[in-house]
Order: sequence, then C-alpha cells, then structure tokens
Amino acid sequence: MSEVNFTKGDWVAVFNDTLDEWHIEANCCVNGFFDMPCAEIGSEEDAHLIAAAPEMYRMLERILANQAIGSPLALEINQLLADARGE
Repeated sequence: MSEVNFTKGDWVAVFNDTLDEWHIEANCCVNGFFDMPCAEIGSEEDAHLIAAAPEMYRMLERILANQAIGSPLALEINQLLADARGE
C-alpha cells in the first residue's frame, strides 16, 4: 500500500455567488490564505462528495483494520483505497 499524500486540512464545498459555481477549498490557512487553489466542481452534490472524500478514505482504513485479511470486504476496501491512490 502506498503512502497517501492528500492536501492537509479539512476540505469544504463552497458556492461562489459571483461565478455561480461550486468549488472545493482546503480549510488549511497559512497566514490567512488557503494553500490550495479552488477547483471548479460541476454540481453541489459533487462538491460535497469530494469534500467528504478524505474522511471517507480514513474511515475505510479504520474499517479495514478490523477485517480479517483476505475477507471479501477487506479485498473490496483494499481495491477502493488503491483506486483512490491512483494505483
């Protein structure tokens, strides 16, 4: 399993009224500025799903830690985590 290198901090879905678009921002300010540029997202649902992705990844890791090695659920979770890492 590869080491994950996700953007630090919480991710939040933000609606930009001026542009009429949803964005994802990393809630990890340095000197009052976000250290991750906004990413335009197509819909509110997608924005919230993407913002929740890091916590879902961590939850899957915790669930996996309690599964028997080689169990069907463990195999499925391992594949999902590998997909999330781009493997």
